[in-house]
Formats: sequence, C-alpha cells, structure tokens
Amino acid sequence: MQSIAAARQWRALPEGCVVLSVAPMFHLLGMQNGMNLPLRLAGTVVMQPRWDRAAAAALIERYRVNFWAAPPTMVVDFFGQPGLDQHDLSSLTMLVGGGAAMPEAVSTLLHERYGIRDNEANDPTETASFLHCNPVGRGKPCCLGVPTFGVDSRIVDPVTLQALPVGEIGELITSAPQVMAGYWNRPEADAEAFVTIAGQRFFRTGDLCSVDDEVHFFMRDRLKRMINVAGFKVWPTEVENLLYAHPAVHEACIIATPDARGGEAVKAVVVPYKGAAPLVTDLLGGQISAAFVDAGTARAHVKAGAFKVLGVTGTERLKMAPDAPLMSELGYKHFEPRGWFGFFLPAGTPAPIVRKLSTEIARIVRLPEVTQRIEDLGQTPVGSTAEQFAELIRHDGPLYAKLIKDLNIRLD
Repeated sequence: MQSIAAARQWRALPEGCVVLSVAPMFHLLGMQNGMNLPLRLAGTVVMQPRWDRAAAAALIERYRVNFWAAPPTMVVDFFGQPGLDQHDLSSLTMLVGGGAAMPEAVSTLLHERYGIRDNEANDPTETASFLHCNPVGRGKPCCLGVPTFGVDSRIVDPVTLQALPVGEIGELITSAPQVMAGYWNRPEADAEAFVTIAGQRFFRTGDLCSVDDEVHFFMRDRLKRMINVAGFKVWPTEVENLLYAHPAVHEACIIATPDARGGEAVKAVVVPYKGAAPLVTDLLGGQISAAFVDAGTARAHVKAGAFKVLGVTGTERLKMAPDAPLMSELGYKHFEPRGWFGFFLPAGTPAPIVRKLSTEIARIVRLPEVTQRIEDLGQTPVGSTAEQFAELIRHDGPLYAKLIKDLNIRLD
C-alpha cells in the first residue's frame, strides 16, 4: 500500500478515477495499477479480460476512462489501429507505461494529438512497482525516472560494488520501504540479491543502468545477458539496437554461443518483416527509424503527424505530402517502383464489352466524389483506357520479373 499511496500522490490522481484494467493482475503492472490503485481511489475498474484494441477504444469512450496502465507494445497497437479518430478519447488524461521504455515517437503522438500525459515507471516485481518514476509533464524518453519517495538508488560496479560516476553504466541497486523482505524460503537467493553497504541493505536489481546529472535513471541492459568475447564485454541490447535500424529486421535477439578461442561468441537471431502491418507498428513505436511504406497505409499517420515523408517513389509528388521530394529529385535516378490497381476480365471477353466497361469505369473514377475518396486513401486516380492499362502491364511485367529472379524472391 505504500507504493499505491506514493503513486497516487506523485500523479495527483483524484478520487473516483475511472481505470481501464487490461494487464494481468498476477503481474504488478496490472495488480497495482488496475486493481489496488482504483480501490484506494474509490474509483471504477473497467476490466478487459483479453486484449482487443477496438474493444478498448469503445470501453474508454463508453465509460469515460481517465487512467490506463499498459506496456508500450499494447499502447503502440492501440494508437495504430484504423478508425481510432472516430472514438472520443478526451476523458483519458493519463497513461502509465511499464515493462519497457515508451518510444519517444509514441509519447509525442499521445501529447500532441490526444492531449494525454504519459508517465513512465519501470521497476522489478521485488520492489512493488513504484520505485522510480518520471516527473509528470517532465519525463525523459526511454527513462526509468527518478527515485520516488524514500528511495535510495545507486549505480555501482557489479563486481566491486563501488559507486560509479554520472553517465557510466553499472548495476542498479536500491534501498526503499517497498522492497521485499526476501524470497520465500530461499536464503541462497537472498544472499545473491541483497548487499549491505555502510549498514544499509540494498537490493541488487541485475539491471545495467546509468544516471544523468538530474538523477534520471536509464535502462541499458541486463547483467545476466552480458557476453564475454575474449575478455571484451558485449551488451546484447546495443547490438540489437543496431540490427533494429535495418529496415528488413522485424525482431532481433542477441545470444551467446560457445567459442573455442574466445570463450563466447555473439549470435543474432533475426525475424524479417512479413507484410506492412508489423513494419508500420514498429515504425510508429520507434523500433525502426525509417521504412518504405505505401501511401495508403501511411496516410493516417502522416496526417496525425506521427510519420514524416522523406521521399516519394514514382514520377509524381503526393497530394497528401506536396513538399516531399521525389526520389529522382534527391538524386536517385530510375528509382520508380509503383503499385497500381486495375480491373481484369476473363480472357476472351468480347471487345465491345471490354470497351463499354472500360469507358464506364473511367467515367466513375473521374467523378469528383470518387476522385476525392481515392485521393483520401493516398492514391492517384487515373481512369485509363483498356489499351493504356495493357501497355502498363507490358512495361512493368518484365521489370518485376527480372527483380524477382535476381533476388530469388519466393512466396511463403
């Protein structure tokens, strides 16, 4: 309860707060923020037994939810869903992250488009969930926060336990009233988890962190994940971040493998992207910094200010981003990949029917309301003749056939 009282005071939460509870209650993020906190506030708990982003939007609107605690992956999924603008989310004023750092792009989107304050806090189960937290309205990206009430946290050398200066990476140790007394009937685990310094008992989190000159703590990696390559320390998170910068990488995990000469070697396990949906989600979440995305998929995020168009393939600028240059204007000649949609008929359809349908489809496409709707989807209406469309296919077919062959592209 000490943590709950401190969290309420820190975030200035009012009595009667309406809380969306989605995170599992066997996990501290859900138990503390989705159950204990609203009970303390004499508030209302809106429970969702299974994650469904569309249902969550409807629940927030229906019950006027004020507060929601969720991991960043859930937040990214929620705010990346199509049609979200059709819901009234104005009651949601605070969103608390946990389990991992909230991507900076998502924090900016929450604040600028929805007026929602995100308040990050990220602590191990052994500390009852409120050890560090960012000051409300003054948080730093990818930051654990500052020590909360009565908390003494330090960065030390994991071997010597000597305090390290500002900016250096070491193990985070902490002493606070909400830290557990110990593991149940596991004295050997207690001996590894706790250390006494100058008469004060500290919990060893196993987290590799750094602290800045404003006492904000930043997660860097886990101590147990360190890989020792011929005496050199390799932090997997640093390598994973480099891999995530590659636009073809969806997920990456760095592991250690035995090596006869160096003791250990670094191995990367990589999952490539399949389809635009996971790529857009990761781009929105800050997992990757840039990607090629079709205009229709990117349109809503460009309009919301979450995406910035750096360049356009093809031969014409986009109406939704008229200031974005063509790739050819940036110096990339013959960079003209394009996608198109067309109407096809069975082979052998009589020519008069083909001409009649082609003329009517072209007329419909040029109707102002249809043209506007197509442009709203980020596409460019053409309305070509059957002969013009056939010529386009004859032109593009060999180009893509060569690309497929040269790159050995196969359907999964």
